[in-house]
Amino acid sequence: YFSCPDFKLNFKFVQNIENLKFLTLCHPDSSYVKLQDAFAAETGAVGSHAKIGYVIPASSNFTYSDPNAFTADNTTNLGVLTEAVVHWQADNSAKLNDCAMHSKWQIAVMAATNSNQGVVDYVAGVQGESAGTAATTSGVCLTLTPNFAKLSTITGNLQ
Repeated sequence: YFSCPDFKLNFKFVQNIENLKFLTLCHPDSSYVKLQDAFAAETGAVGSHAKIGYVIPASSNFTYSDPNAFTADNTTNLGVLTEAVVHWQADNSAKLNDCAMHSKWQIAVMAATNSNQGVVDYVAGVQGESAGTAATTSGVCLTLTPNFAKLSTITGNLQ
């Protein structure tokens, strides 16, 4: 068992090498959120990974990507983000315990619905949890990375 409370790695016990593969999901997601928050607050837009200064981690276990297109300047104005759109994704390249190969940990971004929380809202979940393609905010893959869903600032659906 391991967890990443507050995105700081704590080991209680690592049962096998498969559990080590999950460690790559403990930090990259929170870095993305912090960088996107700062960029959005300064510009009124969300930006591509390169635009916000996010460096995609090197990993043999996950392929990281930004699956949705931006405008020519690699930004999307918050005014048009009225629904959560996935802009961070980690696709596992192998089956991880009961988590199917090519499940996708995703973070979707949209304009904030509550100005007390900042200018951007997030929905975090895993696509491919239950044989279908709908992303969920609970399930066998998320039990491996329990703090990942805590990145969500609102309840919503991943597109």
